[in-house]
Amino acid sequence: MSCTTTKKNLGKSKCNQLPALPKCMITTPSDFKLAPADYANAAALKTALQTAIKAGIAQRIYLWPLFSEVEMLSEEAQYQDTPLQLIPTRDGQYRFRFHITKNLALHRAMFTHRAVNDGRVFIFDLDNQLFGTEDADGNIQGFSLALLHTEKMRWSDGAIPSSSPVYVCLADNEEIDESGVLLDGNVVNQLERLTDVEIVLAGSSSFDASEFVVDVRQSIDKDVPVSGLVTADFIKYAANGVDTEALTAAEDANVPGRYTLTATVAFTSGTLTLRAPSQLTITAYECPEPLEVTI
Repeated sequence: MSCTTTKKNLGKSKCNQLPALPKCMITTPSDFKLAPADYANAAALKTALQTAIKAGIAQRIYLWPLFSEVEMLSEEAQYQDTPLQLIPTRDGQYRFRFHITKNLALHRAMFTHRAVNDGRVFIFDLDNQLFGTEDADGNIQGFSLALLHTEKMRWSDGAIPSSSPVYVCLADNEEIDESGVLLDGNVVNQLERLTDVEIVLAGSSSFDASEFVVDVRQSIDKDVPVSGLVTADFIKYAANGVDTEALTAAEDANVPGRYTLTATVAFTSGTLTLRAPSQLTITAYECPEPLEVTI
């Protein structure tokens, strides 16, 4: 804060709006911003966030699972205390440990999100407020991260459940203390987290040059089918991984997530995958590993 900062009045107000207990977070690249048009209304905010969730890796944001427990671990303000004077040296960092109780697959996935002095984080609270920081142009960003560190699993002791602890430390307290802003974030409850899916050959089916049958299912919950895909969602690559082969796809009326793929011209060996999340006709899935097709 500047030595010449003009003091603002501390008058009466009926507004008692402060951030509440965090219940989840959204991590973003360092340059991700919500422009004023992106949060002008609920529909615009939902579109901006969901679009970013489905964006390419470099621009993608991540909506984390709901927290099961929150530890407030913020550093105390630091002072030089001598017989002659008391001088503040730094404000201290905002620090948290968020616990997430889900499953081992998500525990492993969260370890890929470790970061040091990289990225930003929005906090979403129990009052459905989205907490971020505002720049001079009215853009809203998450808070700069000094550290996001997934910790080893906390095993259940019979009284509390096992959980995945995530230690989050904010880099600059002034992003809250001077520029913090709360948005109506009810739409966050409506967002779809990007979910990995896999494509497998269905049952006793086999590959054939004219057609074959596959199941598309969630990678973690393998008994949960992915229904509603259409022809445009599938891509069949030739062996060179570049040329594509035209096809039609039809979902089984009795088995959700089961698709018959029919060749326009005979299939050859190669791979089958789905389009990028931003191009899929349903929200919000990604197929990280293509199915190897052998004709």
